[in-house]
Amino acid sequence: MTVNVRRHTARQGGQANIYTVLALIATVALLIGVVYVGYKNVTLTGSSNPFYVVESDR
Repeated sequence: MTVNVRRHTARQGGQANIYTVLALIATVALLIGVVYVGYKNVTLTGSSNPFYVVESDR
């Protein structure tokens, strides 16, 4: 009686799997979000310092 055994071998080459692609997409989305928040900070406060406190008119 012969038993068929599948042997798992490592893939040859640099093939990216779906998780690598998803991680890259998430990283790009995060960078876009950081740039957008920085842009809005500069337009609202006029300063690139994220800890800048705008003085009140009172």
